[in-house]
Amino acid sequence: MADRRRLRVLLVDDDLDMARLLGVLLAQQGFGPVEHVTTGSAALLAADRCDVVLLDHQLPDTSGLELLLPLRSRPEPPSVVLITGHGNESLAAEALRRGADDYLVKDGSLSHLLPEVLERVRRERELRGALAAAQAELLQAERLAAIGEMTVTLHHEINNPLMAASAEVELLLARGEDLSDDQKAALGEIRVALDRIRDIVRKIGNLREAKTTPYSGELKMIDLSE
Repeated sequence: MADRRRLRVLLVDDDLDMARLLGVLLAQQGFGPVEHVTTGSAALLAADRCDVVLLDHQLPDTSGLELLLPLRSRPEPPSVVLITGHGNESLAAEALRRGADDYLVKDGSLSHLLPEVLERVRRERELRGALAAAQAELLQAERLAAIGEMTVTLHHEINNPLMAASAEVELLLARGEDLSDDQKAALGEIRVALDRIRDIVRKIGNLREAKTTPYSGELKMIDLSE
């Protein structure tokens, strides 16, 4: 019952008696909260606040079929169950083709079938959510693996010659009497630059998360600030 209470239902129907009946039925079955609107335009405004839309086919300003595409094309689309007073196979097939999760007729079986359909929809949404979380974790693991491989490459291709270059700079600075002031200043700048490169390599080696930061336009770069 607690799981059903997390399923936010939007009921779109201008038949107030039917809407009241379905609202009582859903409350009795443990679904909720239930929000009710009577038009397609109101449904589009309320859709982001719900998980499931119970969508009547005949509405004052549009049809349920016409609403399916704008509802299903949202970034986080709700599940949609189309409900009609006059069922036919062609309407059911078209509703499913346009993205409806199910199709019900307003007849004597509605009170029995609707809770079953909503329970199936709820379980499917939970399954999709778990799958999306697993995919995100897999992507993160793949990114961390790529960072690990990059770190090995950096240590092999950069760190070793970097240490050699730093050693040469220190040897040259140690013979300070043979250098002009400009040469000493230039070597000092090279030392600072080499130290900065070594610090960046160290930070990359210590990365545990692939956080990014804006770089230019839509390009991003790995954030090494922490």
